[in-house]
Amino acid sequence: MNPRIRYLNSLTANEANLSEKFLSLDSEENERTRDGISAGSQSEWSLERALDESTRNRYRDVLPWDRNRVRLQVGDDGSDYINASPIVLQALGLKPRMYIASQGPTKSTIPHFWHMITHETKDPAVVVMLTPTHEGHREKCAQYWPDRHNNYADAGFACRVTLESKEYHQDANCVVRKFRLDEYSQDNSKQAKKSKTVYHLFFDSWGDFGTPIASQERNLVSMCNLANQLNTAENSPLVVHCSAGVGRTGTFITIDFLLNCITHGSSDALLDGANVEGASNAGANVEGASNATEYIVRSASLLYRGSIADPENKDDPIFETIWNLRKQRMLMVQNVSQFIFIYKIIKLALASGPE
Repeated sequence: MNPRIRYLNSLTANEANLSEKFLSLDSEENERTRDGISAGSQSEWSLERALDESTRNRYRDVLPWDRNRVRLQVGDDGSDYINASPIVLQALGLKPRMYIASQGPTKSTIPHFWHMITHETKDPAVVVMLTPTHEGHREKCAQYWPDRHNNYADAGFACRVTLESKEYHQDANCVVRKFRLDEYSQDNSKQAKKSKTVYHLFFDSWGDFGTPIASQERNLVSMCNLANQLNTAENSPLVVHCSAGVGRTGTFITIDFLLNCITHGSSDALLDGANVEGASNAGANVEGASNATEYIVRSASLLYRGSIADPENKDDPIFETIWNLRKQRMLMVQNVSQFIFIYKIIKLALASGPE
């Protein structure tokens, strides 16, 4: 039997253990957070900078690790802090996949968000938004994009964002906007020194702490495909955010990464070596960034067509991916319902492939 099918069968047989697996993720993260707070800058999991920049955080308890945060390119008189984390994931035999997981901008941090898009992505940039701007009477994300055009300025940075097109993508059930982003010198607002296209995919029917309803599962997979079709610049991270930038964001990144493994993986992934070309560029503006090879998902070969891996060794590429995500940003895949949802989507993807 194809090992992918054996792995699929093992997933089905172990559904009762998923809650226990998720609790182990939370338990380990609680230890990291306690160490980061008690040991401060001496800890690998320090949160000191994020705690110092409280006005730039949407939520006081969702913060980037100091060792793995995006740093804005500012002068000595500006703050380089933004609540966003660079993410690198890699399966053996495949190129690294790069993301930026970010909180949804607040009104005061909108310029910081565009600053990040300008300097941390290539042309074209792709942004995936997974939250409505409001739920009930509570803001989940400021509308940081213009309906026509607008100017934004941060320390040592200024840009103009212009809407070029807007359309509804039926398969992905999302609104796709195309913007032109022109960066200016602060002393010359008439001639752009750099321009890029930014695609904005807005999926607004996914509620906070929840999962998409059954009828939207295929929409989510289609949006993963669409985002990757648009993100054509090599080694340009896909920017993903919801409200806090951990629950829905982590769920989307996990699904996108694992679907790529299923689609592009091969038995070559079983080699001892790993192709890390391009990973050295990830986190160029990351404080204390770890070697990207730390985040290799070695058991992802269980998902590959034609793989000779044996699922009986109890490896689990889904769990391993989320474990690696949480080492890069806290709370990624925030609750057990999102955790179980990922298994459901990957099981559907595996079942649809050839035996």
